[in-house]
Amino acid sequence: MTEKIKTLAFLIKKNPSGEKDENFVFFTRDFGKIEVLGRSIRKIESKLRMQSQLFNFLEIEFVQGRYQKILTDVFLISSFPKTKKYLYKVKYFYFISQKIDELIFGPEKDERIFDLLKEVFEKIENSFVLKKISLYYLYFFWRFIFFLGWATDFYYCGSCQQRFKEGSVFLVEKENRFFCEKCYKKSEGQIYPVSSNLLKVIYLIFQMSDFLDKIYIKEELIKDLFSFSEFYYLSLKKNQL
Repeated sequence: MTEKIKTLAFLIKKNPSGEKDENFVFFTRDFGKIEVLGRSIRKIESKLRMQSQLFNFLEIEFVQGRYQKILTDVFLISSFPKTKKYLYKVKYFYFISQKIDELIFGPEKDERIFDLLKEVFEKIENSFVLKKISLYYLYFFWRFIFFLGWATDFYYCGSCQQRFKEGSVFLVEKENRFFCEKCYKKSEGQIYPVSSNLLKVIYLIFQMSDFLDKIYIKEELIKDLFSFSEFYYLSLKKNQL
């Protein structure tokens, strides 16, 4: 008899497969990112259909088929209803799920990332202030990158190894490293200047999990950090892939 496996999971992506089936991508507590097939789940009478909505927090049950995992049952823990009523909040759920799907390449258990995902989804669910929600996303992104081991050295120049002083530093996309004002001119590729204030916020994200509730961050700095985070993500994606 095939063993049924249960785990907690967030549904981060789904795509139709044929007329009745659906391919799901879950991020799970016990296995990391996994792909599971939901057979006949798109049929109106399917009992699993309503629970299997994007971004739901679930307990899932599946079996290992000959070629892929097959979904057998779903128990809804939270659908995050206060988020799904508002497009501006759902957008950040999508951003987070996209990063997980595109930067994690296979099943590998990491409870730190699972706990981070749960923490940030719950924070977004219970907030209606766009500035706070943006910060929660940025908090997720940089801690996620750190847990993956892809956070570059924010303290020392990638060339001369001198500690950064006050003023801008420069991220070189091709090398995905930071350089001081003197050394970046020797590098090739697209360059992104980063202010010392922006780096300080990233330091705080790494060092203080509750910093969002303790300090005030100007809206303009949040916008700059968002733009830089997207540049860093695309640079990372390009270099990793």
